[in-house]
Amino acid sequence: MEKKKIIESNRLIAEFMKIPYIYHEEKIILNREYTRKKLFTEGELQFHESWNDLMPVLAKIKSLNYNIEINHGQHNECVIYGEGLQLENVISIGSPDLELINSTWKAVVEFIQWYNQQK
Repeated sequence: MEKKKIIESNRLIAEFMKIPYIYHEEKIILNREYTRKKLFTEGELQFHESWNDLMPVLAKIKSLNYNIEINHGQHNECVIYGEGLQLENVISIGSPDLELINSTWKAVVEFIQWYNQQK
């Protein structure tokens, strides 16, 4: 995947999580407990590669009363659905070519884009 798309998607996740960040000479400071205010470039956001970073995002989605199914196997699939999601809006990302974290990250990004449109 294109680096620019990864950065934009990770920024979208950071905003969804309400992680305050500020730009400073092409760097951002993320204020969240498990980073201890470490200085990051946007390219260093790791939601697409780190389960430790992605799991709190999944927890927030569940806290909003949406269901998440992560299926490791033939398709490495992540499905997000809930009361407000009609059948055509069920988010399902999976492929034998994708690692499970990539499927999950892509489903999260797609969910956040949908969720932001509902506001």
